[in-house]
Amino acid sequence: MAPGLRRSWVEVLAPTCGGAVACSAYLVSTSPPGKNAGAMKILDRLRDDARISASQYESVYHQAKRSGEPIIELLIDTNAMSEHELLKAVAHMYQTRFVSTERLAKAGIDRQTLSMVPRRVCERYQCCPIVFDSRTQSLSIVVADLDDDVPKHVQVVSGVREVRAYVARPAAITASIKKYYGGDPMAFSKLLPDKSSGLPPPMDESGGPMGGLDLGIGDFDLGSGARPAAPRGAP
Repeated sequence: MAPGLRRSWVEVLAPTCGGAVACSAYLVSTSPPGKNAGAMKILDRLRDDARISASQYESVYHQAKRSGEPIIELLIDTNAMSEHELLKAVAHMYQTRFVSTERLAKAGIDRQTLSMVPRRVCERYQCCPIVFDSRTQSLSIVVADLDDDVPKHVQVVSGVREVRAYVARPAAITASIKKYYGGDPMAFSKLLPDKSSGLPPPMDESGGPMGGLDLGIGDFDLGSGARPAAPRGAP
């Protein structure tokens, strides 16, 4: 095995697929993306575009440096911007769309979609799969940092043809992993304090629970932006 590389989950599971998966599939073993790697560019862009004041910029910058908390979370927690305004701005910067925390909390993500990306990969790259389109062999994910090559890693792990990346706040992605992989009904309680953390799944036309079985990307009420990123782009 080449130095600096490790076998991907696709290769590890190859024997169970009857050897159909090529043994040359590898996942580059890199360090997990830093919490604020791409977020500093976003912070700079928000200041330059006058979306936040100079004092708000300085406050968030120093808090992030001191505490290590994600810049996106600090912008929301300090009321510099609302979640909707911030995610919309970030989605516009990267020409993609966003998924709100409330929508992620309500989503019924099916087991097949979750099984395509192991939990440890989601935790490592701060992402979560939300919809798989078997017709186009495309997997939609939410990701916290669009500056990283997360879609490429997810594509190798899942073996899909295409990975479409949408933006969500870091805390919502962490909560999604806890709820959908770990079965924690309270995962979103701190993010949605005035609502039930164990929100029911979306309803179908007959009024019954959809349960995520027929969930499509349209069910996520994607916030405005351009077409989904298979990032690297940038502010």
